[in-house]
Amino acid sequence: MNSIKYLVFILPLILSCRAQSHSDRGYTDGDENKVYRLRLNPLGGTKYDYDFSNQSEFKLDVDGKKVDNSNNTEAGISYFIAKDSSGDLILHMQYSKIRLHSKTGDNESNMDATNAAISTDPTERMLGFVKDAKITAVLSPVGEVKSMTGAKEIIGRFMDQLSVGDASTRKVVQEKWNTLVDGNLIAGNMQQLFRIFPDSGVRVGDKWKLTSRQKDEFALKEKNDYRLTAIHEGVAYIESEGEITSDSSVITMMGYQVVPDLKGKQHGDYQMEMSTGMLLSATITNSVEGTIQVQARDIPVTIENSVRIKRK
Repeated sequence: MNSIKYLVFILPLILSCRAQSHSDRGYTDGDENKVYRLRLNPLGGTKYDYDFSNQSEFKLDVDGKKVDNSNNTEAGISYFIAKDSSGDLILHMQYSKIRLHSKTGDNESNMDATNAAISTDPTERMLGFVKDAKITAVLSPVGEVKSMTGAKEIIGRFMDQLSVGDASTRKVVQEKWNTLVDGNLIAGNMQQLFRIFPDSGVRVGDKWKLTSRQKDEFALKEKNDYRLTAIHEGVAYIESEGEITSDSSVITMMGYQVVPDLKGKQHGDYQMEMSTGMLLSATITNSVEGTIQVQARDIPVTIENSVRIKRK
């Protein structure tokens, strides 16, 4: 999931043009009984550029008063490919743009990483550090992230720029980093883009299951069924349907102890280049509702999220 955020700033990076649903196609080029091994296998020395967009809406009902928060994020990222001797993929990542529009009630804000050098807003300045950073991840052929370097160093360098005595700003920046940047823009993005592969060969029509946790405050659990719906002209068409749940454990949000009780659905459409395993496009939508318990009060919550990915 892409990436459902609470209040003001949401920075889930991820995503693009909606892929047309292909559940009614069910065809394959050549032998319908052919077994396909979907794997990450791009050539070393190649580069892949992606545009991401994320739209989310978070609605609360507090004592009959409705609070509506919306967040729109646009980002561009390039992946430079290398391989190690074991066959794992080495991805060198760099962002070309990061833009964020947020609206909470009547209050709106626009942030752009290119303005970081002249901005007085600590979050916008932090986005500039992310844009300028070089991050490296090692992935297995089935999209499992084995290691990542360069991400944690970003927040360390940025904190060094802040006043040591400004504890409140440092706390806010650390929270934004944990939930918005590291949790979604970096780690969450990797999960949505690459953690979709089956662990064995599949035929058209076959399904496989994957379980994961969203990289956000709620740490929502996802159980998804993926299905290979078609193979056509070197492109694999994949759909996913899943359930989203919270585990009702106590979490800290905006300084409060919160107990979420949330459930929802997820749907995804993916187009994957068969020869490399790299996505051509994807659309992931989430719809979640329930309550969050704050200071013994149950507050109704509705979350809608759409993540889109498009390869240039």
